[in-house]
Amino acid sequence: MKSCQGGWARMKRIWTICLLISLILLPVGVYGSLPGLGTYELCTISGSKGNTVSCPLTLASATALLQPPTALEFRISWDPAKVKIRPFEDEFCWEEACYPIQIPYCTETGGCAWGALNTGHTVAAAPLDFANWFDQGTVIIVNMGDPSKTITHAYVDKTGALNGSDATFLTAIFELTDDIPAESPVSIYLSEVVFSSADAFTMPFTFAQLPAKRVFVTTLPGGVDNSGVIDVSDAILTLQLASGINPAIPVYQEADINADGKIGLAEAIYSLQKAANLR
Repeated sequence: MKSCQGGWARMKRIWTICLLISLILLPVGVYGSLPGLGTYELCTISGSKGNTVSCPLTLASATALLQPPTALEFRISWDPAKVKIRPFEDEFCWEEACYPIQIPYCTETGGCAWGALNTGHTVAAAPLDFANWFDQGTVIIVNMGDPSKTITHAYVDKTGALNGSDATFLTAIFELTDDIPAESPVSIYLSEVVFSSADAFTMPFTFAQLPAKRVFVTTLPGGVDNSGVIDVSDAILTLQLASGINPAIPVYQEADINADGKIGLAEAIYSLQKAANLR
């Protein structure tokens, strides 16, 4: 009887190993947090006609251990009856002082290119001619010379505070074309927001209200335990959930990699593939 039980235990281990290998080899797509479907209020604007207002775009990783995004894309929109967009600005810091720098832009439909951030990331835009930015425009930021270079090193610490002086990577400037009362401000919106990692995967994110800042906070796709590293422990947590077992530690819902709103088999497969260096 013991021999039979031992043989059955060995067979179960073999079947388990085969199942894990099969899961690792299964294809799975990574989509992140429903890119293109969310709309985010970047800032609100009020004041007197002729005034200009700055709307900073701020980015941080969910923890200090996470790799920050290396590229991004977004659409920005506004009410043209109340405001008009001015050229974007970057920030140059030297020792203790920081200075705004206007991003070069195009004033024709061909034969020119937009400028770059101080990180070396190229700013591409549509429409190309800035004069055609009537009520919206699309911006793509990528480092063509070094696609692995991060946009920012900022992160959110365990207290929820923003750390890093380079969190604001771009600032949108708007001029008021009419008086806008404080009790009914005009909103500036971002949509079709996509963040990419160094290995070209879409990164999940949240749009958080931190003290005095609205911040895009990115994480790793498949990082179910939010540890900053994707390994077998993420797969175990995910399989526990799929089996109806309550995990001993919290599960990070933003680790959803296929935009189905759930943490399940797709995340387990992805974690195993990452642990096996297949991704």
